[in-house]
Amino acid sequence: MLPGGRTVTKDSKKASKKKSSGKKAPSKRELAKRAKRAAAEARDAAKHARKVAEKHAKKQAKKQAKLAKSKADQKLKDARKAAQKAVAKAGKKAGKQVGKKTGANSGQNAGEKTAKNASDKLADTAAKIITGAGQKVSPPIVAPTARAATPVTRAATPAPTGKPNAAWTVTALRAAARKRGIVGSSRFTKEQLLEALAD
Repeated sequence: MLPGGRTVTKDSKKASKKKSSGKKAPSKRELAKRAKRAAAEARDAAKHARKVAEKHAKKQAKKQAKLAKSKADQKLKDARKAAQKAVAKAGKKAGKQVGKKTGANSGQNAGEKTAKNASDKLADTAAKIITGAGQKVSPPIVAPTARAATPVTRAATPAPTGKPNAAWTVTALRAAARKRGIVGSSRFTKEQLLEALAD
């Protein structure tokens, strides 16, 4: 018997054992360790998610680039075909005109040869024009002409000397600004360059 007239029963013993055998609350140090562990796990999960996202983005970018390249290649093929047709047509027309003057067969053959050479050159030019995927292609179509173009030569302009003034070209003013270390001079107008160089 307990004080106060209470009796000890088996059930009360079990209940008191359960109360006393309950788990202890974790200490602050233990809680801090758990928090650090959880934070480290969260950081690792974030890193992994970032890696997965980057990998996915790279895959998508490659796919888009491949698609754009195939579209550009198709456009190039179409442009080449159209250019070759146009040049061949112009060559035949030129051959007929030459044929009227010199004789039918020789003029027609010359026109066909000129057309073939021009179409080959055009195909090479179109291939050089396309440097990246997704760019629009508009290769120049040059009809064959009877006379060759004469090269235009320009006389070299001497570099201006002295203080920059309105007589200087924009190119010379930009070069002078670059030498002085003026930032953004490539976007300046002539007046702005003169103003900046006057300081």
